[in-house]
Amino acid sequence: MMQQKPDRNKNEAILSDLKDGWRLEELQKANQEFKEARLAALNLMEDALLSEQALRQSEARYRFLFDNIDQGVQICELVRNEAGGVTDLRSIHVNPAWMNIAVGGQGIVKAAASLHAQDQPWFRYCEQVKENGAPARFETKMSEEQWLDVFVTQMEGDRFMILLTDITDRKRHDINQSFLAYCSVALLKAASLKDMVDAIGENAHTYLGATACTFLRVEEDQDTLQLIAGWEEVSQPLPAGILQLSSLVNHKSLGQLSQAIPLILQQAGVEPTVPTNPALGLMRTALYVPVVRDQQIRYILCIYHTNPYHWFNDQVSLLTELAGRAWNKLARLEAEDKLKASEENYKAIVNQSVSGIFKISIEGQILFTNDYFAKMLGYNREELLRLTVKDIVHPSDLDKTFAGFNSMIESGQPFEVEKRLTRRDHSVIWVTNYAAPLFDSRKQVVGALVVSVDISRQKAVEQQKDEFISIASHELKTPLTSVKAFGQLVQQTSKEGNAEELADMISRMNLHIDRLVNLVGTILDTTKLERQEYSVNLEKLDINELISEKVKENQLAAPHFRFVFNPCERAWIYGDKISLGQVLNNLISNAVKYSPHGSTITIDCGYLENTIKVCVTDEGIGISEKDQEKIFDKYYRSVGLLESGRSGIGLGLYLCGEIIRRHNGVIGVSSILGTGTTFYFTIPSIN
Repeated sequence: MMQQKPDRNKNEAILSDLKDGWRLEELQKANQEFKEARLAALNLMEDALLSEQALRQSEARYRFLFDNIDQGVQICELVRNEAGGVTDLRSIHVNPAWMNIAVGGQGIVKAAASLHAQDQPWFRYCEQVKENGAPARFETKMSEEQWLDVFVTQMEGDRFMILLTDITDRKRHDINQSFLAYCSVALLKAASLKDMVDAIGENAHTYLGATACTFLRVEEDQDTLQLIAGWEEVSQPLPAGILQLSSLVNHKSLGQLSQAIPLILQQAGVEPTVPTNPALGLMRTALYVPVVRDQQIRYILCIYHTNPYHWFNDQVSLLTELAGRAWNKLARLEAEDKLKASEENYKAIVNQSVSGIFKISIEGQILFTNDYFAKMLGYNREELLRLTVKDIVHPSDLDKTFAGFNSMIESGQPFEVEKRLTRRDHSVIWVTNYAAPLFDSRKQVVGALVVSVDISRQKAVEQQKDEFISIASHELKTPLTSVKAFGQLVQQTSKEGNAEELADMISRMNLHIDRLVNLVGTILDTTKLERQEYSVNLEKLDINELISEKVKENQLAAPHFRFVFNPCERAWIYGDKISLGQVLNNLISNAVKYSPHGSTITIDCGYLENTIKVCVTDEGIGISEKDQEKIFDKYYRSVGLLESGRSGIGLGLYLCGEIIRRHNGVIGVSSILGTGTTFYFTIPSIN
């Protein structure tokens, strides 16, 4: 037992030593772990400090980049109401570039910087980006002088970033180039000065906001201006007609224009209600761009605005270049307009000519005709252009036509020919053709220009004259022969001493002499009329008395007819007794000549509307409607007269018509073929 205790104590001592060793080891291990933990903590603190420093540096770099980029940047957030609806757009942060672009000296309202307005375009685009989940980009015109490129993207939730880029210079360049391109195309397509100016004006309105555009031509005196074409969006008084450049601009400005330097004109003050500046009219602003050639101003391009307008240098340069491009087109179009006007005048002269004018090829094809020539032949122009010379020339005159044409081709000299042409209705007219050769660039004859004068009436008159000479010779020969025969009988009878037979012969001879005297008198009076030498001596006459006298004379000359005279109630006139007596004799003797023996000749006199109307009515052969139209023409003899075999020279009724017209009266005829005729005339009465 005594021996066991030491063993326990020993064990306890060993156990205590073991415990103490464990504690030390644990302590050492813990101490080591603490050291390691403290080192880790120190490392973490160092990493945190380094991270914070890096973050601060990153934020500094971000802020530096944010504040110094050229694009305007704004962080903004949608503002919602209690129901979740978007009511506004709140700005969180903007960079200086945004303030410079959106608020700076570009004419943008300051409200654009804060975006507190739902009418701003990017407000709607933020909602669109939110809805679609994709960024949006668009271009917007903030004023007349600024364009922006806008990019909108969503950051998180209702936050967005908006980037602004000022693209004014690029847009202005694009607009200027588009304007110049469209105007250049218009210059190529323009068929007239008006087309060209209209195109320039419309493009200037579209791209530059212009209200009007004009082109002024400067005359050789370098002062007179002529408006040659103009365009205006709305009706506004513009410089028009003939102006004086010296009255529009001062001497200094005139010198500037002479040196091809554009001139800007501004009308200060309130908007004008009446033109105060002749160079501007009711416009507020104008740009005068001169076109100078050979040190002289030839044209001035004028662009107008109704409102005050700031002209940029690039716009002035643009319009200067356009005016230069327009020079050749202007000169050519003006020359074409003058040529067109000349051609129109030529066509008007040709078509209004009283002569037929046509052009034919060397093969005889009709290439051109005026309206009068087509009317002469009874065709319209389109029909006539399908014909040839052979189709319109009378077959009997083709040989001499071709002979003259061939001679013209060989000699190159014009020729003249009288010939007949066949009309569409197959009737024939006489013409005198004056044909002049047409040459090509090699001086070869390729056709002819022909002036055709209708001489059908002249030919008819010549034929009537020939017939008149023949008839007049016969009419003169007959009484002269009779007078000569009766003279011989009188001579023989006077020797025989038969007084009664002698008196009868002398009476018959006097009738033939009277007939001869009347015939010669008619011819002489007609000659006086043609020479404008015939005159009437007006005096106060009783028409009843004159008619009664002439009825008695004709009753003695025509005892086999019954004469009835119905006088007027108021019968006073102013007239030439001899001339009116000649008319009455002619009408009554014609009634006797073309009526059967024993018939009645009625002479009526009546008062009608301040005139005296005298009618001579017979029961003779009558006159056709066709003959009635020409019965008072010189040398005309009706078909009934020719068929009846009765004599006449075609001057009596012509002379009657001229006498009545010189009494301010009217002469006419009414007749039905086969039932008689009434010739009448009216003369103003004395109230």
